[in-house]
Amino acid sequence: MTEYFRVNVSSATSVPVFNEWGDQKAEIDMQLPGNLLAEADSVERARMGVMKMQVPLAKLPITSMSIDTDRSSPSSNYVKLNGYITVIPGFPSQNAISPTPPTHPVWNWSSTWTQNWNVSQLETRVHHINGAEIGISPTVFEIRKGYHEFRTTMELFKTIETAINNAISQNVDTTAVPWFGSIPQVRLRVNSDNIISIDVYPTEGVYTMPAHSLVNQDNILSYTHDPTSDEKTPYPAGDGNVFSSYTICVSSSVANVLPSLPWIKRKNFLANWPADEEYMWMLDTEQAYLSFQPDGFQMVVPYTSLWKYGTIVTYNFPESDAIEMTDIESIILVMNGTAFNQQVFPVNFTPSSAVAAQIGTIPIIEVYYPAWDKPSDKTSTLIVKRDEFSNTAPININPSLLKERTIKFKLFYITSKGEMREILIPRESPFSFQIAFELTRRT
Repeated sequence: MTEYFRVNVSSATSVPVFNEWGDQKAEIDMQLPGNLLAEADSVERARMGVMKMQVPLAKLPITSMSIDTDRSSPSSNYVKLNGYITVIPGFPSQNAISPTPPTHPVWNWSSTWTQNWNVSQLETRVHHINGAEIGISPTVFEIRKGYHEFRTTMELFKTIETAINNAISQNVDTTAVPWFGSIPQVRLRVNSDNIISIDVYPTEGVYTMPAHSLVNQDNILSYTHDPTSDEKTPYPAGDGNVFSSYTICVSSSVANVLPSLPWIKRKNFLANWPADEEYMWMLDTEQAYLSFQPDGFQMVVPYTSLWKYGTIVTYNFPESDAIEMTDIESIILVMNGTAFNQQVFPVNFTPSSAVAAQIGTIPIIEVYYPAWDKPSDKTSTLIVKRDEFSNTAPININPSLLKERTIKFKLFYITSKGEMREILIPRESPFSFQIAFELTRRT
């Protein structure tokens, strides 16, 4: 005789579990006063499957990047990442064949420029700076962990933007051209249609812009305005001495984080490029569709009464897809404290142990492959619903499991590199699911 029964499990009715910083884990310790099932001794065969599940994903990171542990200072609130960015004068199509010498007066020019060209290393603020004191600094904690999780697209983009802007400021000759103080602002964003765009705010006397055939000193409108006389004076994009185009170059780790952007792979020619990076990846901004926003920004010219107005240039990459930024391949539900036929799943293995990965087992009862359409889906709630028990690929279990009194359930996510990491959930947002059991009793 075959019969079914269901067990509903929720973190809302169990003692919450927190990590060192007070973040709640997606973990449930189920303590039962009696057997899961009355008359369990009469069960001859049993199978189980997850029918429903609800998991809040607001704390799931968008992606992660390894930390440069040798260059990161434990006393700092920031860690250096194994990612590098620079800008090379000229167009990507030209630089892909041979590097363009920076002979334009905007750039710091020397005959040995490839030996002393500045490369910017990605750096980001660690999490939990204002967290609970646990006897170890947040920076040391992340350095030991070896990677930094970017919780949001904005956090990732800010880190990349800062590196691009630093690369520009480090390689521009501020003594040879007019200068207003800070460098042109490059900002990345995700549009409502999920494509990635780069907004460039040429707010200074130096007009260094990502290379594109439609961007030149004649179509970047800019002027200063004197409010006392209402006089408007064009400034100074039309001056070829202060306008130059450049190519954004990144290391493989940055290109891998943004895989849907059009990258050109090129052999490295810079002495300051990381030694373990044989190639650099050039962003083909010539493939972008442009939009211009005249008078899109305004700023006060330092030490004057003048206001400056300028055009925001947006580089839209129509074939990009922001959801490709995430390195989360799957979400797994693990059950400890019981015996059953475990799934084979190659996680936390290195290439040298690939053979062992084929026989490694962990106590997984379900694997989910999220079908996200946009980055914001990742911060929503994962809902699983199955109506037919046979559609759950039920697991054969030992009937003795029905007598267990202590069972732990836990959620992890698996990265594209096969690493298994804990999932955190927002407080007061319960993680819950339903397990169905198919029982065959002795006749």
